[in-house]
Amino acid sequence: MKTIKILLTFFIFFSTTANVLSQLYTGVTVGGHYWYAAPDYKGEAFREIKVGSGNMVGPYLSLRKGRFTLATSIFMGTFTWNYTNYNFNLDIKRNDLNFLAGYSVSPRFTIFGAMKNLSLKGNKDLTKFESKKTVYGGGVSSVLPFLGSSFFLYWSAAYLYGTMKTTESIFVEGENVYNYNDHSNTGITSLTFGLGFRASSGLTIMGGYKADLNGEVEKKIHGIMATATYTIR
Repeated sequence: MKTIKILLTFFIFFSTTANVLSQLYTGVTVGGHYWYAAPDYKGEAFREIKVGSGNMVGPYLSLRKGRFTLATSIFMGTFTWNYTNYNFNLDIKRNDLNFLAGYSVSPRFTIFGAMKNLSLKGNKDLTKFESKKTVYGGGVSSVLPFLGSSFFLYWSAAYLYGTMKTTESIFVEGENVYNYNDHSNTGITSLTFGLGFRASSGLTIMGGYKADLNGEVEKKIHGIMATATYTIR
């Protein structure tokens, strides 16, 4: 329920803001996306933890002025961690906040800089898990239209690097049985591709695949993604 309220607040804010910003920019796009995400973890600690897939949703806003674009998006969802050795489930809330500044080299090709802020939090009884990651980087993206139609192929690839801080404490019947603390550098390779349809009304529908490859404890999180946006010209 809390997530739904947050999403409604964002959508109302983005929609209201879009009408104002459309007076200043040549293109304002608002919308939302859905990601059925499956995390894949490795390491000694995760031999006894099974992590299920989760549904992530959130709003999207982009501003275009000539060849320049500013965009932000949010993914929010919950994943269940099953601690098999303790017969215990912990719901982990994941928030993925993204910012992007891009420049269109051509109508089909864009280069961009990006920032990602990722947080995972879980708290049940006396058991707590928290991880925060902030990474910076850049990448390229492309849109390839089918000649004579409203369909197009899209893809993007980016690499981001930064720091990650993780803390975890597990209590069983009031006894502290596990502690973990880590503060380290981290990198993410982000890949997205799929098929889209753009209507003359400004509505765009896209469906494809998204993956964040970490190469650390969370090797990757990946799955199908759907996006719907509307562009105010």
